[in-house]
Amino acid sequence: MNKNKNNLLIFLHIPKTAGTSLRKIVERQYSPNEIVSLYGFDSLEKQIGKYTSNDLRRKKCVLGHFQYGVHSHFSRPCNYVTMLRDPIDSLISLYYFVLQNPNLPMYEQVKNKTFEEFISNENVHNRLTWYLAGEDLPNLQKAKENLKDFQFVGVTEMFDESVFLMKEKLGWGNVNYKKLNVTKNRPKIKEIPNDVIEKVMEKNQMDLELYQYVKNSLKNEINALGHESTKALKAFKTSMQKR
Repeated sequence: MNKNKNNLLIFLHIPKTAGTSLRKIVERQYSPNEIVSLYGFDSLEKQIGKYTSNDLRRKKCVLGHFQYGVHSHFSRPCNYVTMLRDPIDSLISLYYFVLQNPNLPMYEQVKNKTFEEFISNENVHNRLTWYLAGEDLPNLQKAKENLKDFQFVGVTEMFDESVFLMKEKLGWGNVNYKKLNVTKNRPKIKEIPNDVIEKVMEKNQMDLELYQYVKNSLKNEINALGHESTKALKAFKTSMQKR
């Protein structure tokens, strides 16, 4: 159960981490007027500036594509949640998703490039670390330090387990979900040439370490569940697989 239920919940939505599915779950826990949605292309300051101080005091949840640090815009205790995904799979998904969506600002960087050419751009690497560090450049140590402010960090490859534990920790209600915003017509990791995958791994060492660190922590948390919670998790996974 959420011991800090009066804290502002901040959902740091990293693109292509199954975050849209989680976003819909989060949105169901609040009424629309309790949510600050920061998904626009304007600067964070400009988007938040559209709300009055009184408006912000009444909000209970903030969600959007932003780095760690958005809590500095709110004068009350905050709890972050987020979802991480295998860095290699996430980068493949990002490339093909942008390629299929010409309306995205990043499309101009992708439209005439192969995936191998896309990963030559240093700015696309260590994205998970960059989001969690909240600095101009990816900083693994800072990202790990900032995890103390996260009430929960899930893993896309263990989505059912992650959602179940969020429900338990945050006292959420209905968390049934459907997979949303899935990138279509994209190759699997095993279909990408090995030498290209090796380049991705070489350039994303910080993300790989951060992801494994979080995944190990999640596994330890699941292994520590009591008998009743383990049964409830199994039942939840079974119900989601039938949807």
